[in-house]
Parts: sequence; C-alpha cells; structure tokens
Amino acid sequence: MTICIDLFAGPGGLGEGFTKAGYDIAISVEKQPKECQTLLQRKLHHALLNRGDLELARSLALGDITVDDLRVDETALVDECETKVLQFELGSDPFADLHARIIQNLPKKGKEPLLLLGGPPCQAYSIVGRSRNIGKSKIAANPEVLDEFYADRRHTLYREYLKVLAVFSPDVFIMENVRGILSAKTGPDAEKGSVIKQIITDIQKPKAAMAKDKTFLKEVKALGASLANDEYDLFPLVTDDANDLFAEHEAPVAPKDFLIKSEEHGVPQTRHRVIICGIKKSLVKKRGWPQKLERQGATTLEDVISSLPKLRSRITKQTVNDVDWEDVVGSEIKRLVSVGKPELASNTTYEKRPKKARIKGNKQLSEFLEDALGPITEHKTRSHMLSDLARYYFCANYGERKKCSPKISQWPTGEIAPQHKDIQCDGNQLTASSFVDRFKVQLWDRPSSTITSHISKDGHHFIHPDKTQCRSLSVREAARIQTFPDSYQFCGGISQQFHQIGNAVPPYLAFQIANVLREYLSAS
Repeated sequence: MTICIDLFAGPGGLGEGFTKAGYDIAISVEKQPKECQTLLQRKLHHALLNRGDLELARSLALGDITVDDLRVDETALVDECETKVLQFELGSDPFADLHARIIQNLPKKGKEPLLLLGGPPCQAYSIVGRSRNIGKSKIAANPEVLDEFYADRRHTLYREYLKVLAVFSPDVFIMENVRGILSAKTGPDAEKGSVIKQIITDIQKPKAAMAKDKTFLKEVKALGASLANDEYDLFPLVTDDANDLFAEHEAPVAPKDFLIKSEEHGVPQTRHRVIICGIKKSLVKKRGWPQKLERQGATTLEDVISSLPKLRSRITKQTVNDVDWEDVVGSEIKRLVSVGKPELASNTTYEKRPKKARIKGNKQLSEFLEDALGPITEHKTRSHMLSDLARYYFCANYGERKKCSPKISQWPTGEIAPQHKDIQCDGNQLTASSFVDRFKVQLWDRPSSTITSHISKDGHHFIHPDKTQCRSLSVREAARIQTFPDSYQFCGGISQQFHQIGNAVPPYLAFQIANVLREYLSAS
C-alpha cells in the first residue's frame, strides 16, 4: 500500500480522495484544533469500515456516539488513529517534533512508495486576498501596508513543505494552491508570476533550495538526518489539447499548465486550482509518465443537491414557528420586493436525519458521495436577517427568470438594495465600487461558483436557487458541492464547519489524481 504524508491537511480533502483510492495516510498535519478533530473522526470512520464494523461507523457519523464514547471500549483503535493526526503549526513549531512523528508513523521497512501531499495556506496568494490587503485605497491610506503584505510569512510557508520534501524524499508529491499564485509576486517590485517560478525552481531540486538555510541544515544534522540528493520532474495532470497526450513530455512546461479546472472533472463547481505533481527523475527514467486526468461531463448544482429536503431559513434574533413563517417572511418580501403573493415553501419538514438523497448523472461521483452512512446529516442552514431573506427571494426569482444572478446595477433601488458602504444610488440605478455581485444566487443548470471559506461569514454569495426556500446553502449542500461524502462530519459550530468545507481540496478530484498515480506506481 502506498503511504502518504499530508501537510497543511485542513479537514482532509486531499487525504480523503487518496484514502478512498486505497492509500494509507500515515500522518495528517494541521494547526487548527477543529480541523484536527474532524481529521480524527474521519480516520476512525475509515478504521471502523476497514474492519467491517458498519454499525459503529454509522453511529459515530450520526452523532449517536462521540469519540470519547468510543475511547471507552475501543481505546487501542482511538489511540492508533490519534497518532495519525498531528496538531502542529508548520513554520512555528520545531521541525524536530514533526520529523520524529513522521518517522514514528512511517513503515519501518520503507519499501512501499511514499507520497507527499499538501497545499500551503493560500490567502496570501489569492487574487481576492491581494485585492483586500493591498488594494489602491489600502495603500493610499497606509503606504507601509505593501511592505507588510510581502513580509507575511505565509508567502514562504511552501518552504516548510520543501523541508519535508528534501528530508523524506517521497517518490511523488502533490502540491496544491489557488489560481492567484500564478500571478503572485515575491515583492512589490518583482514581476508577476515570480512566486510560482521560484516555487517551481525549488521543488525540482529541494536539496539545492534548502542548502542556503543554515539554521535548517543544523537542525537536520542534529537529528542525524540528511538532505536527499533526489531531483524531481514536474508533470501537469491535465492538458489543454485533448490530442496532445504529452507522452514524451518534451515540450517546455509553463506554470499555467498546472491549472486544473475542477468542473471539467465532474466536480459541481467552477473551482480552478494549481496542482503540481512532482515525480523523482529516477522513477520517470524507469517508468515514463503517468496518464493524464480524463475529462468528465459537467455536473450541475441540480445533480447534487436537488434531491435534498427543502429547508426554511431561520430568522436572526427571532423565533418563528412553522405556521407563522410564511406570513412573516412573505410580508417582508411584499414590503421590499414588487411582487404579488410570494411563492414560499410550505409543509417543510425538519427531519434530523432525512433519508438518503440520490445524486443524478455521474455514476462514479454518486458512488463516491453516497457511502456507508445512510441518512443525511448536517443539512442545516444558518439564520439570516429578515430583510436579507427578501433579498434572497429577489435574487432567486431573478435567476429563475433571467438565468443569471443580478449584478448590483440590476437591483431595484429602495430598501431592498443591499445595505453596504460601497453601494450608491445614482438616479434610478445602483452602482458599486467593488464586488458588483455581493448577493449571488447559484443556478440549477450549471456548476456552482467556487465554494470558499467566506461562506463561513455569510451566505450572500451562495443563495439557494429555489426562491421558495429563501436561504443560503446548507452545510451538507456545500459539502456535496465540494464532493465530501455524505458520511463526512465536520467538527465545530456551523461557521467552523463552513470554513473547513470552503478551504478544502475537493475529495473527488483528489480521488481521480490518486487513481492515476496508483496505476503508475503499481506498474511493473
């Protein structure tokens, strides 16, 4: 079995895909406590399934028992899974501690292929993050903000990944990051794209890249370890030209070649990410190159969430029973939106565990998502201000009629208009200095827009397309769009759950990458 080290693991998106493809995630390293709890619970889930204890796995996933309950009768199992989750802040905590834990978890014989997975935190590289942190207005107000931004240590966290690459010398590595890294700069006067060019140079020759870090070299020497001499060739997992199989890998590789559009591979969202696959030169010389990822037909929002039960939004700071909900929400919609009697969901049930909801279209995705749990959990929505529910109704109704989400200039003026300092009324038209789609409805007949961690703050960008429900996406809907299996449980409150989901790599995409590499590594 191929062994994996998973750095910057988050809630386990990459690891889940590789686990379901038959890999062993020997250790998942993550700094956030709630994410670590999520990782532990998922490792227990897989361990229970592997020994055939479906009922206990189901009870854990449904919340009938907790990890602490399981610890009473399954102490050895819990202890074993706990050793595979390390709460550790890369770049701050001692490398010696990380090294010791990885050594402890790797097989002693070391004959199995070894993979390194991970995506260094991306906020410093994301286009939205750069706009938010070093926009023109920010720099005008405080010129020093530019230097502070480029001094952010998150720009160099990839070097923590590089340390593990240099010391443990995996056969293959996968490094993931946001699309914005393709244009990110190493400094205010550097050229666009200088960050990714530096990363590509370093990860091909990790020993050479780390040789100038004298502090790290001393750490490695004190551990009795050394930097491996292995070098890597970089392999784009996709190709823009379906006829170019890149079989000989002779053409020069550009950074943009590593951009993967998730919607082209069955993931029901337009999530574009840079995913670099590195393979030891010695292995490439022996086996050549892996196959590319195969394209799949588009999976729409309707395919993955339409079968889930209807929900009604809760109202912030109000307790409204089912009987009164239609009247309360309907009155607010009529007050703010020029409609007759609003169409609202009636006879909505609040099943704690609704029956399994089928996935349409993609059979492989259906099998991936609909695993051993049975009932659906975490199909719950956040609370919203009453006035925002009217805005959600307007957006969903607009999307239903116009087949697109309204830009701010297409909103009516008056109280219905989004209340934000960037939005002004110019005569009979609204204008915005930024984010012209501050409220955005997702559409049934296409993939969702990218699920991001911002969904943890509010649901304005993720409005459900069914106007009768007047709400943003539920936790389970967001998880399905990200292709987390229905048995996947996210620890923490609803905001923490959304945050974990938004930051993850889609497990179904990781699963496809894992399958390509499994065939490659198992070839004689």
